[in-house]
Amino acid sequence: DPEMSRGLGDVYKRQVYSCVDLYPVGINELINKTGLSLQTVSGALVELELEGKIKETAHNCYARV
Repeated sequence: DPEMSRGLGDVYKRQVYSCVDLYPVGINELINKTGLSLQTVSGALVELELEGKIKETAHNCYARV
């Protein structure tokens, strides 16, 4: 169900965003903190970056904008 998938994607995106701070955090730390898969965390990071909420400050390290 696409509607359910989109809703779940928003949950994952909020979960990842809650672990990103003003100081850069690596993707492996985000995976450990959230318990989500690399694919799910990566997808959430891409969406958050496209929305202008986070920025990749170094290779695979992200911080809030």
